[in-house]
Amino acid sequence: MGRITVVGAHQAREGFRFLFEGSPRICEDCEFLRACLGGLEPGRIYRVTSIRGKNLPCKLHGDGAKVVEVEESDIEASLESRLAVEGALISYRPMECERSDCEKRALCRPLGLRAGDRCKILCMREKLDCPIGLELRLVSLLRQPSPS
Repeated sequence: MGRITVVGAHQAREGFRFLFEGSPRICEDCEFLRACLGGLEPGRIYRVTSIRGKNLPCKLHGDGAKVVEVEESDIEASLESRLAVEGALISYRPMECERSDCEKRALCRPLGLRAGDRCKILCMREKLDCPIGLELRLVSLLRQPSPS
């Protein structure tokens, strides 16, 4: 299910992904604030799925903004191999690791996901080499709505 928002004119293309970090201070007095950012959750990654074509003036985007439809994006993450089953619903847990120098760290603690998020494993990819010896698999996760 898509959500309507506004992105800068240069970002208004299908497939463009962005991390919504919350409402910037410059937007506080904008008449479009609620329509633009009201349906987005801070800390989540969104993907533009269609462009509505309407142009809007925007203080944040000096070159103007466009109305677009977005949906939450799938996210690449590492999971323990024993949990990686395509199509499974899981409660996401970031990997516990203190290695700040690991090149895979961004996959073990990806932006856009939080501990406890209910996610579907969309697809499994390659096995990952882990410097502390964990058996990890690269997966694509999509956060699922909580059951009502």
